[in-house]
Amino acid sequence: MNKLLKDSILFVSGGFLIKSFGLILIPLYTRVLTIEEYGKLSLLNVIANMLSIIFGLGISNASLRYSFNRENEFSREKIYGNSIILQIASWPVVMVIVLPLFYIIFRNIYPYIEFYPLIIVLILSVSFLPIRHIWESSLRAQKNSKLFVSWAIILFTLQTSLIIFFVVFLKMKLFGIFLAQLIINFSFGIIAINYLKKYSTFKFSKTLSKRILKFGVPLIPYSIFFWLESASPRILLEKYASLRELGLFSVSMQFAGILKILTSHLDNALLPNFYELAGGENREVKIGIFQMKYFFFITSFAIGLYLITKPLLFIIVDQKFHEAIKYLPFLIITYWISDLIKIFKWNLLAANESGLISILQIISTILMIALSMLFLNIYNIFRSGREKKKP
Repeated sequence: MNKLLKDSILFVSGGFLIKSFGLILIPLYTRVLTIEEYGKLSLLNVIANMLSIIFGLGISNASLRYSFNRENEFSREKIYGNSIILQIASWPVVMVIVLPLFYIIFRNIYPYIEFYPLIIVLILSVSFLPIRHIWESSLRAQKNSKLFVSWAIILFTLQTSLIIFFVVFLKMKLFGIFLAQLIINFSFGIIAINYLKKYSTFKFSKTLSKRILKFGVPLIPYSIFFWLESASPRILLEKYASLRELGLFSVSMQFAGILKILTSHLDNALLPNFYELAGGENREVKIGIFQMKYFFFITSFAIGLYLITKPLLFIIVDQKFHEAIKYLPFLIITYWISDLIKIFKWNLLAANESGLISILQIISTILMIALSMLFLNIYNIFRSGREKKKP
């Protein structure tokens, strides 16, 4: 258990660093960008998250699952080597579909966001992420938490520094943010491939590829609904309120998102150990204890986060964003509910029922959208937004 605790802390810390650069840069963003520009940045991040699902094809999740399958005749080295080949081979196919599709979307739905060069850079940036995710998945499978943390520190430092350089010194604003991410994602994708070449067997297997896609592709609907669950409040705000309300909401989301980042990477850190418990003796009892501890930890953290974040937001962000505090209770409650639903997801993953996970996520997404609509109507966000849109 001490090893589990140590690895979990290291993996969560590394994951938090990778995902938290947006939170760290909040003081900079809220002073350099207007509220409307920050709303636009949030909307672009929503699009980037959707693209990462499309380009990823669920391959990194499938690789992690099959590396712990005791009935699997393929070694871990072959699984990850084949996954990289599969991911690289799918890149041009997905790109041919994505480019014209997103051109049409932005031309008709978001005409105020320039497709070239901003969206082109965004698409290219996200397209290199899956390679990095496969490497991170291999490090979790090996339980190599020290290397994962070292990687996270380097990634966080370089990405944050590059964004500051482009945004502050070159004054490139939104384009500078995504250009920095493109440079980092491409560079670290190359590093990831070179690392995996040393520790994996790069040989294509049709049988293994079918198994990986059979597990990974059914997770795409789950991932899309999971994305929709997180993205729906921002899409609703952009559509029915204003970019200003979206900007305020997004600032509050960065603080409440600490809970989301924590549980996301706690999920990644604990999932290999959950698979081991699910395949061992007395698994019902051990899994029950495991899930109960997770529940109490998440609940305690959510309460503590709310109490700390309220005064912290006023200290960190620029004064024009202080109104964002109104969204904080809603966000923490919805994130808490969403994180508890993960307990059911773990059980389905352990049982190899990846198709049923999508059904679970559809139910969760409908619940979260309903909560979003309720909250935004209670606080008259839609009505006030429509009034501000009037000339």
